[in-house]
Amino acid sequence: MNLDLNQLVKWRREFHRFPEIGWSEFWTTSRIADYLEDLGCFEIFLGKQIINPDFVRGRKQAVVDKGLANAKAYGANEKWLEKMEGYTGCVALFDSGKPGKTIALRFDIDCVNVTETRSSEHIPNKEGFASINDGFMHACGHDFHMTIALGSLERALEKQPKNNLLFLFQPAEENEAGGMLMYEDGAFGDWLPDQFYGLHVRPDLKVGQIATNIHT
Repeated sequence: MNLDLNQLVKWRREFHRFPEIGWSEFWTTSRIADYLEDLGCFEIFLGKQIINPDFVRGRKQAVVDKGLANAKAYGANEKWLEKMEGYTGCVALFDSGKPGKTIALRFDIDCVNVTETRSSEHIPNKEGFASINDGFMHACGHDFHMTIALGSLERALEKQPKNNLLFLFQPAEENEAGGMLMYEDGAFGDWLPDQFYGLHVRPDLKVGQIATNIHT
């Protein structure tokens, strides 16, 4: 399995075109689950398997209903929508079957309430992948984050990992709700991570540069 740069570009542009704000990321979650299923070696957890409604905050039913309707109109996989039970986000588990560590990685999936520029010089407008959801845009880089996640999954499988892998696709990061409630609800199940990683793209860094921050 070779990591294809063209595939990474395709993923990023697809996610950029369909931005969804917190708790309405039904199409996004569905597409992530589609790609995870294609890889064929991950157990996929959705909905109330990872989200406890008792811990949810900042979730507006009108936003949820509109997001679900849009996802269906865009052709989201009904199998995944049913399993979500109205709650977005996803956890993927790779069980190595070996006595190694459990490595967790977190990636956010929601967008922000920003209207994308209509400028003809804007690359997404030139290339046909600008936001189709008026008033919403992946202006914070979460389209990149999801692409990095999927690319990392493929690369990890190439290396035949000795450790268990937990990939958390977090909803509602922008309203500071999604990550904490996944933790409070025990989204890790019996797979308590030995190491936990998160990331965020930074436009102030040059291509190839990485900045780190460690919490113990």
